[in-house]
Amino acid sequence: MESSTGTYGPIIAIACFGLFALVFIGAGILLIIRSRQDKDKLRQSMSWPSVDGTVLESRVIASASTDDEGGVDTYRPYVKYEYEAGGTQYTNDKLRLGMVFSTSKLKTSQEAVTRYPVGRSVRVFINPANPADSVLEQKGSSTTALVIGIVLLAVGLCVGIPGAIGLILSVARTSGSGG
Repeated sequence: MESSTGTYGPIIAIACFGLFALVFIGAGILLIIRSRQDKDKLRQSMSWPSVDGTVLESRVIASASTDDEGGVDTYRPYVKYEYEAGGTQYTNDKLRLGMVFSTSKLKTSQEAVTRYPVGRSVRVFINPANPADSVLEQKGSSTTALVIGIVLLAVGLCVGIPGAIGLILSVARTSGSGG
């Protein structure tokens, strides 16, 4: 009588490799699509009209993360501002377009916050199709999301799929030997 581990072990391994590949491939594709959308929106934002606004809050947000070597603090600038468009008052905290990433360099975030002290009058660029969508800087990057997306896609394709194929062939050989 064959044990249940012997019967189902390879099937579980194949399912895990398949799931691994699907998660990485799916996440990679989503980030590549997001990168393309960010790039298109950045291009469109160059023609967005601007209105006057006021900085309400300006600070660096620190986040502590831990790893095997202790911990690494990451920082990101946070600037909240208000503005009026079409007779409606809005608040937003989007500094620029694209994904928001933290950095381990405190100075980089401090420099951004220094440009926008509380109470300062600022130029707010608003999306004419959706005035609640705004930025203080008409710049951004879709490169980071694109690179991460390509890496995840490559890992899913280059590790997950060959691994799953190897396991399938291994199971076929085992089944074919009359086990």
